[in-house]
Amino acid sequence: MRFNKIILFLNIFFSLFLLIIYISIELNPIKYGYLSLLSLLYSPILLINIIFVFYWLVIKKIYFLLSMIIVLIGYNHLQKQVQIFGKKINDSKKSMKIISFNTRNLVNNGWENVNRTQTKNNLVNRINHEQADIICLQEFPDTIDINLNYNLYQDLGTIILTNKKIINSHSISLVSNRSNSCIYVDLIIDQDTLRVYNMHLESIQINEKDNFIKKIQKIKEGNIIRIKQIETIKNDLKKSPYPTIICGDMNTSPYSLSYKKMKKNLNDAFVESGYGLGNTFKYIIPLRIDYIFHQKNINSYNFKTIYTDISDHNMIKCNIIINEK
Repeated sequence: MRFNKIILFLNIFFSLFLLIIYISIELNPIKYGYLSLLSLLYSPILLINIIFVFYWLVIKKIYFLLSMIIVLIGYNHLQKQVQIFGKKINDSKKSMKIISFNTRNLVNNGWENVNRTQTKNNLVNRINHEQADIICLQEFPDTIDINLNYNLYQDLGTIILTNKKIINSHSISLVSNRSNSCIYVDLIIDQDTLRVYNMHLESIQINEKDNFIKKIQKIKEGNIIRIKQIETIKNDLKKSPYPTIICGDMNTSPYSLSYKKMKKNLNDAFVESGYGLGNTFKYIIPLRIDYIFHQKNINSYNFKTIYTDISDHNMIKCNIIINEK
């Protein structure tokens, strides 16, 4: 049929496109700027290829193998966005719950004081409900008191709250156009000490007035700056004498070089113990830009994404256990 020939042609095109995207994921945005941006199209192009697989299966044509093989070639990318099994653990005295959440300056319902107060109250109620041991918030306004019975450390809208004792804290200076920041605290956990980083990396800051070229330029510049920010954080991480967790809003997908650099020698809690779609940012296509990473001497369980109307981000949480020495 002529129609199926057209479908096959389109299938070949989008299969090759997905292969090119796999290559673009490995490209350094500093050297290959615009080509590296193709990784942003991974989710929709992946979905198109999956649709082709089902189409050919329904009409019983062997062509389903074309997209299926290409999708399986990139399975390691697919699992960064979708998890099937998850990894759970019952409540344990050794387990700690950790939360990461970009609060969007508490303006998801508008800048008016009454709206921000209500949004803050919703956040406080959610935190009280979760009863987490460690809470990492990004884009939390310095001028608003969160009024929670936690120890805390805060700098430039990045805040760590904890029911554990803080014995040390530090703010890391990052190259940034948007006052982004990274902080860490050292916590006493029974007989251990745990270092927790909270990061908010370079935002893209696209607005409605930007034309297409301007938007692409901002995305490219953001990618380059984030690479430098991650190098700074990872260099600091090398100095840590303690088991370490890194949380926060990276403003980049798990198909980027930024993610690859950050994850090196670390585990991604969603990949380790998540279930379902990992999207954390409310957008037209599924985007996962918020993460909880941990060193390999820490195990993570019960990773979950919490959908709220507090922010344009979703809250993420998991339980962690420090391995015995």
